[in-house]
Amino acid sequence: MRRNRAHGTVQLADLQPARGEREQAAATAAGLDAFLLDSRRITGRLATVRRTLTAQESRP
Repeated sequence: MRRNRAHGTVQLADLQPARGEREQAAATAAGLDAFLLDSRRITGRLATVRRTLTAQESRP
């Protein structure tokens, strides 16, 4: 159950920047503690979301 919730949360954080909700995506991603997750797929996707958000911060 925890993995399903984490997966859904990561999916949400992944979609939010495309909808212009960058700050909300950062908050969603921050709410997930990657160290508590046991799925490489989920933690990898969370890392991708965080990289995307960091890259968007550096844009004007």
